[in-house]
Amino acid sequence: MTYEIPAIPPEITPPPPPPEKRVWGGWATAGFGLLILVIYFAIQVIVIIAGLVPLWVSEAGGVSGLPYDAIITRLMDVLNNHLGLLQSLATIISGIAGFFIIWMFAKARGRAGVGEYLGLAKPRAKSLWLVVAVVGLYFGISILISSFSGGQSGDDIMVKIYKTSVWPGLMWIAVVVFAPLFEEMMFRGFLFEGFRQSRITALAWASLHAVQYGIYTVVAILVLGVAMGYVRLLTKSIWNTLMIHMVINAVGMLGIIGLLGKQFS
Repeated sequence: MTYEIPAIPPEITPPPPPPEKRVWGGWATAGFGLLILVIYFAIQVIVIIAGLVPLWVSEAGGVSGLPYDAIITRLMDVLNNHLGLLQSLATIISGIAGFFIIWMFAKARGRAGVGEYLGLAKPRAKSLWLVVAVVGLYFGISILISSFSGGQSGDDIMVKIYKTSVWPGLMWIAVVVFAPLFEEMMFRGFLFEGFRQSRITALAWASLHAVQYGIYTVVAILVLGVAMGYVRLLTKSIWNTLMIHMVINAVGMLGIIGLLGKQFS
């Protein structure tokens, strides 16, 4: 007499859960990004006002009995005479605050490491050629655009800011270190990972500079933004784009010094 051993049915493995989103989605990225920029510029305004008031009190003299328009005129004179100093302080303080706000929103996502989210991977030496190539591309496009625009670079406002910086070294720190650090964390870090579309962040970045420079310079910045987006995508690191940004800003500062030299020669 034989006995048949009943077959054991195979264990049913449940399907794997759908992968969790590791970053904020498009709408959340846009909303939080807008909020970060609003806070960033609000801090700049607060710092400028906070620095302007004591300068106005100490330099403008008494305002008792003066008409309203005379008071405003004195206030604007003080602002124009210290615009570079106030802007440098505002850039540094708002940059530090913006850095921590971006870090907070990235960390709040939880599922993604902050370093991975913001592209803080260590840069590789072999990607240095990308930095050199993009810097060369930007200056090549800038020279080409300048030749078509009759040399109108839109740097007049930057020359004025530099002349009123009081401490030029502070302005160098603001323009070459803190401004690029915040902008790269924001556009090639937080927004880039949320949108995953370099052209979108490039357009937003160029728009940020639209009130500061002329149309030709903004076009060059837009092209630069697209190129830097691809560098971020290829290398998975914002340190490369930060180097590009810092080098370009440093060369721009040297150009401003050159323009000032021509004015006084």
